[in-house]
Amino acid sequence: MKRRDTLFLVGLLTLGSCAPVKQIETAKTLNIYGPGVIHHPVIADLDVSNNKVNGSASGLSTNLSSVKSEAISDAVKTAGADLLVEPVFVIQPVGSRVNVTVTGFPASYKNFRAATQADLPLLEAGVMQRAKTTETVPEPVKKRGAAGAVVVLVLAIGTLAILGVAGGL
Repeated sequence: MKRRDTLFLVGLLTLGSCAPVKQIETAKTLNIYGPGVIHHPVIADLDVSNNKVNGSASGLSTNLSSVKSEAISDAVKTAGADLLVEPVFVIQPVGSRVNVTVTGFPASYKNFRAATQADLPLLEAGVMQRAKTTETVPEPVKKRGAAGAVVVLVLAIGTLAILGVAGGL
């Protein structure tokens, strides 16, 4: 075999052996409340602003929880805060999509420290108290256009024509 043929064959084998590499990323999480977890509580002060901030997002109505999260993220980013306290959502359906606007008080964490005996009543109150909220989503308004009226009219005329022909026989 000639040297040129050998190089050509090696080149073909090299190109043919390339396969796409699939990158897999995994993450493991563990809740801090549960068996097998030993966690020393950390306390932080929450600095809540007196001024409200707004955020908005839009997306598919089937994915309302993620659209709400995006609206909160927009409000937090606008305020330069860590979280939004007492968020109030305005949800406006538009066909298969939904527009969400959220209003709330921006807040930031500060002064992280290890919990002490004096902080225990606060920790117990935080674990025992859960806010219960309810939420209603307005139904989208269905618009009937001229096409719907034309279809109803054609069906009505067809029905009358069939009844008239059947009555004449």
